[in-house]
Amino acid sequence: MRWTLPNMITLARICLTPVIALLPFIEGYWPKVIAFIIFLIAAFSDILDGWLARRYNTVSDLGKLLDPIADKLLLFATLIPIFWMTPWWITASSGGGACRCGWPCCSSAARS
Repeated sequence: MRWTLPNMITLARICLTPVIALLPFIEGYWPKVIAFIIFLIAAFSDILDGWLARRYNTVSDLGKLLDPIADKLLLFATLIPIFWMTPWWITASSGGGACRCGWPCCSSAARS
């Protein structure tokens, strides 16, 4: 196992995923802004670690394993707040008539 700079950047990205997932649940404007900034840093680090690994010929099996895992965890960390903080799927299944989400697919006319 080789701990190269790209592998350490990837590991740092993995460590940032819980922060990105949990910050939006804190009340207020700034935790959400900070979560977005951390997400942008993590996304940029994905580009950076791949470029560094290819540029300095430090591609490793560990990096080939960790990078896709970090990508999936980052995606999952962004979907958690979206799933838990968006109530439209609850109102979309409310039954007859137009629901509060305003989507035409939820109205009874669209189902006929």
